[in-house]
Amino acid sequence: MEWLYWLLGVVGVVVAIFLIWGAVLTLSQASKEKSALPSFFLQRERLEAQFFQAASHSGKPRGLRWKSCDWDDKGVVFAREGRTSGKAVFNLNPGEAMEHFKGQYERVEKS
Repeated sequence: MEWLYWLLGVVGVVVAIFLIWGAVLTLSQASKEKSALPSFFLQRERLEAQFFQAASHSGKPRGLRWKSCDWDDKGVVFAREGRTSGKAVFNLNPGEAMEHFKGQYERVEKS
């Protein structure tokens, strides 16, 4: 009968470890999410320059040359993919973006 107490104790410790590990992962994810938006805005100018450079070297659309690219602050939509909690940033009209990706993403509110 004593072995039963030991078994229950070991199972209890394993369950506690899994619960603590889940809480740590949740807190870590929340911390990453909290720093993601400020990080994006700090890097945005560099990312826009990289996008423009890649687009201008792509040769598309054919026969046209990229001279500039206008960035619309109102058109940025932040969303999180529901199954994996991955994030995406869409530089589309918010209404069009939400319609295009309807049911695939959940909106992330800026804090």
